[in-house]
Amino acid sequence: MLFAERYSEDPRAFEVRSLSLYTNELKRYFADDVLQVRRPHLDIERFMQWLLPHHDVYVNAHCAIFGRGGAGPTISTLDYIMEGGFLELLATKSRTLGLNSGLLQEQNCHVSRFPLGYPEPRQWVAIGRDNRLAVGGLLFPLIDIAMANFERGVPVS
Repeated sequence: MLFAERYSEDPRAFEVRSLSLYTNELKRYFADDVLQVRRPHLDIERFMQWLLPHHDVYVNAHCAIFGRGGAGPTISTLDYIMEGGFLELLATKSRTLGLNSGLLQEQNCHVSRFPLGYPEPRQWVAIGRDNRLAVGGLLFPLIDIAMANFERGVPVS
């Protein structure tokens, strides 16, 4: 969300290239070609200082995690303290049906080393139209589901 805000303020300030969906991995997550935007700082510490707000506001959060266990659906709960800016991200995801930002029309912004299959993933941010999974009245970007499983070490199929 924060990167999308910075990018939308002045897209000409960033190096941009197009990435065609040349692998099945990329086709799984994106509906059409992806715009790659180079991060202004490749060093993670400098990038985070550039990106994150410089004030600390914390809020209590309660999260329900839905999954699939041996016999069927499972639910786990998690309580934690998070940065206040995440409230805006959650409100944005609700308002846009799963997007990280409402500033990029139907496109989403992914600052990640994932998905696998595109060159130099740590240097580039992916902006593209997500393939999403409908569950009830909600839409979940497939890349978000895959990233959550990837971080937990669960194979992505």
